[in-house]
Amino acid sequence: MSSKLESILERVRENGVRFSFVWRDHLDYNENASTFEADLRQYQLEENRASEWPGTKLDEVAAIVRSYKMCPDSEAIIKRVSTSDAFLSPEYPEDFAVYDAAGNTLYASCSHEQLEWFDGDGF
Repeated sequence: MSSKLESILERVRENGVRFSFVWRDHLDYNENASTFEADLRQYQLEENRASEWPGTKLDEVAAIVRSYKMCPDSEAIIKRVSTSDAFLSPEYPEDFAVYDAAGNTLYASCSHEQLEWFDGDGF
C-alpha cells in the first residue's frame, strides 16, 4: 500500500464515519472492480443515482454514488489498492471521498482529473 493512501486514511480516521465511491454510467469496469464492489457491499449504507458529488457537478444524472460505513474492516478493503491515484475505471470506481457524522466532506478526489483535497484545502 502506498504511504499516500495510508496518510489520507490516517488524516480522516478520527472523524471519518462514511466514505463513497462513484460508478459512472459511461465507464466500463472489469472483474477487479466487481470484486471490490462485492467486498464492500456488506458496509454499504446508501446507493443513489446522482449528478453531483464532491468536486463534480454534471448537467444530468450519470452515475451511482455508493456510500459505505468507515470501519477497520472496510478500511482494510480500501488499503488493498496500491495508491489513491488507482481509483480509476476499469479497475476501480472513482472519486473516493470521506465524510464526517454531519455529512461534511473531510477528503475528496476527482480521479480522472488527478485532483484531491482535504476539507479546508479548497478546490
